[in-house]
Amino acid sequence: MVKVGRITPSFRRLLITEIERLHKRYRPSLRDPELQEAFDSLIREWSRESPAMTQSNLPYPLDTMNLLANVHVRAELERLEDKLKELQNQASFFQKDEEAS
Repeated sequence: MVKVGRITPSFRRLLITEIERLHKRYRPSLRDPELQEAFDSLIREWSRESPAMTQSNLPYPLDTMNLLANVHVRAELERLEDKLKELQNQASFFQKDEEAS
């Protein structure tokens, strides 16, 4: 009897393999501890968002990982821009208050 089953790994399995490979080979080559921590942060994001990455329909796991990294950076940029506007508004309020006194 011949067993029939999946002969190609699932995208999720490919993704996990790619993350493990990068963690084992790429991370140690980063000399700056801040870059290592940034890479660890990416691994956490990739792990947390793996269901979305699986649904991306991009052919290669690294493409999907780069896409998610860009989305993550964009979200962080927007959060920082909002925080900057908030701080600028507060500074403007205090500046007007000092000018009025």
